[in-house]
Amino acid sequence: MQAKMTFETSRGCWIFIHDIFQVVKVLMPTSKETILLPEEPIDRLYDELTTYFQGKPVKFTVPIAIPKSPNFTHKVLKIVSEIKWGEVKSYGDIAKIAGLP
Repeated sequence: MQAKMTFETSRGCWIFIHDIFQVVKVLMPTSKETILLPEEPIDRLYDELTTYFQGKPVKFTVPIAIPKSPNFTHKVLKIVSEIKWGEVKSYGDIAKIAGLP
């Protein structure tokens, strides 16, 4: 049996579909793309997201896989994931780092 957990944020509503052991899907407010997560305890993801949405620094430990994404998307997501808490990078900065200004 699956259940739904939602996080209302200033950027929209994030929806997590899960069963009692794992997150199955994540629906983000800014994308129609569904992110599939491997088997992970829902409580760890919940704690990390709660901390994030409270505006506190957090190092996410739950891995995600983004299916059907071009190599560029993976490159950009890797760059963005390495931005430290409180650091600001523009789209132009990210494009330069990715080698596609």
